[in-house]
Amino acid sequence: WQWPLNGAGDTTVSNPAPPSVQQNVTAPLAPPALDEGAKLEEDPEKAAAEDEGEGDEDKTTTIPLSAWSVAPGGRLGFTTSWSGTPIEGSFGKWTPTIRFSPDALDKSSIRVVIDLTSAGTGDSQRDEALQGAEFFNTATNPRAVFEAKSVTAAGKDRYKANGTLSLNGRSRPVALDFTLKIKGDDATVSGSTRLDRTSFAVGTGEWASTDQIAGPVGIRFSLSARRQN
Repeated sequence: WQWPLNGAGDTTVSNPAPPSVQQNVTAPLAPPALDEGAKLEEDPEKAAAEDEGEGDEDKTTTIPLSAWSVAPGGRLGFTTSWSGTPIEGSFGKWTPTIRFSPDALDKSSIRVVIDLTSAGTGDSQRDEALQGAEFFNTATNPRAVFEAKSVTAAGKDRYKANGTLSLNGRSRPVALDFTLKIKGDDATVSGSTRLDRTSFAVGTGEWASTDQIAGPVGIRFSLSARRQN
């Protein structure tokens, strides 16, 4: 910050007129002389506003569109309910490919490949059933893929990725809401979405009804990533 300089230069007053000048005539004094480069005192609020405006360019930093490498330790989980009892699970293997910049959202992209065979709920019998033809049908479709080719802003550090989820041989639009904070070359991300399992034929035959297993499934994720130069 630069603050205005206050104060004036030296003031020089001429010697009194010689005796020959009539004493009842008073000549006006010249205004004080200012040293070169000195400034008259300015209004503090105006000066502060000007100085603040001068620093705007320095404060604005454009974040380039970059690939981000996801660190180990992230989580991709899902929740549903069975006869009213909450069921929680997660996928142990999933691979995000991210190109992102908050200053180039229209060119940002997200692609997540999920290994459905890595799904776990803490119950071995239930986990085995998830792999079967009535649910994920991993013998035919072992992976699910979410892909979004653009991102929109939804508030401070908040974004929405409108993409497509391909699961069990079906593709449906899915909107992913997430919060992302960038500090230097590091970022933390967390987000969620909600989908209907019946739209992807996850749960067929006796499990197609939502009487026992709820139709809505909540998806939540969190991860850390580092910008790749």
